[in-house]
Amino acid sequence: MKHTFKCWLWKGLWVLSVVALVVAFYEVLAQTPVLGIAPDLYLWSALIFGVLAISVKLDCRNCAACSVRPM
Repeated sequence: MKHTFKCWLWKGLWVLSVVALVVAFYEVLAQTPVLGIAPDLYLWSALIFGVLAISVKLDCRNCAACSVRPM
């Protein structure tokens, strides 16, 4: 169970990172705030979520839950 949680955790953090980055670029290009938050905060959030995802993934490299199983 712990290994499956870690596997989903790093994938979820990557998704949050990508979403924050897309929202930041949208804010900059459209010149309109999303939820009243500055694009700098979204960029920093994307960076932090990405770093956390990498650290969780590197800790989970020996886990069988994250590996691709042949069909």
